Amino acid sequence: MILTDVQRAWRWKLTVAWLTGNEKLKYEGVTHDGADWRFAPHCEIQRACKWARRAMKDEYETVKRLAQIKRDADRLIEEIATAQRAADKLREDVDHTTQRETTIAEIARTKLRIPTLDVQHSDSLDFHDLSVVLIREALLAAYDAGVSTS
Repeated sequence: MILTDVQRAWRWKLTVAWLTGNEKLKYEGVTHDGADWRFAPHCEIQRACKWARRAMKDEYETVKRLAQIKRDADRLIEEIATAQRAADKLREDVDHTTQRETTIAEIARTKLRIPTLDVQHSDSLDFHDLSVVLIREALLAAYDAGVSTS
């Protein structure tokens, strides 16, 4: 069914009146003597057509804005997901590094009898005399630790 501008304007007014609960707006389309739109003066028809076109343009602009908001929201969701993946990767790297450092410190304490691997700024604490047997045991322990994590 093809609607004329007048019919479209009347539908818009009725829709807006229904949505807003504005009964006065519903009867704005009726002329002062109660005649139908078909018999309304030309200026009222033009005003109604202009109002309908403006309402349609506003609706189109609203739809465009909503589409832009949706695109922005989708982009932000993707950025958040990317940041979350990066944070998870960093967390895994930190956990792996911490585990590796803990294993090395444990080997130094148990096999090499070195209490800490931190620099203590003292020759007697930073340099150690070690036998070849202790170094071999430490290297084997480090190799076994590397094999077990693979």
